[in-house]
Amino acid sequence: MFGNLKYFINNATVKENELFLKNNIEGLKKGSVTNDYKKENKMFEELKEFRNEKMMGIVANMLGKKLHEEFNIEEKSRRYRLTENGLEHYEKFHGWDITSGTTLQKLLTGELEIGWTPREGEEVWVVYSDVKRPIMRNFHSYFKLLLKRGFIFRTEEEGIQDMKDRGWL
Repeated sequence: MFGNLKYFINNATVKENELFLKNNIEGLKKGSVTNDYKKENKMFEELKEFRNEKMMGIVANMLGKKLHEEFNIEEKSRRYRLTENGLEHYEKFHGWDITSGTTLQKLLTGELEIGWTPREGEEVWVVYSDVKRPIMRNFHSYFKLLLKRGFIFRTEEEGIQDMKDRGWL
């Protein structure tokens, strides 16, 4: 639709930007990028130049997050967030730092997935081997080990299914 990425990002509507990104991400998944991009990384390299609140807000929305909302990525131990500067990760001794573009690319193409981490006080469902139904609790930091071991769920139905899968029901 737009041959010039800079023009597109600065002048297109949010919906047009989102459609543009989705089309290019679909191209990456299939192994060929649409809109005359010859290399898979070209779109992501060019996006680095145009990081701004508008564009990263669209990317965050596509991933089901808001700017500055922290999340974890499955199979990775760091905390992440999207800001107007791009995808950032948290280092204990250095604070927040920009993450490589390949991590964002893998998130957008589905190679990596955002994991669920409940917030402090959020209602969660906990399963125990000696109880017949999941129990609703307010998440607290001392539940982190249970979360890591796969005993905490967003819904009662997810907890029941897990108990069935484990042979507890």
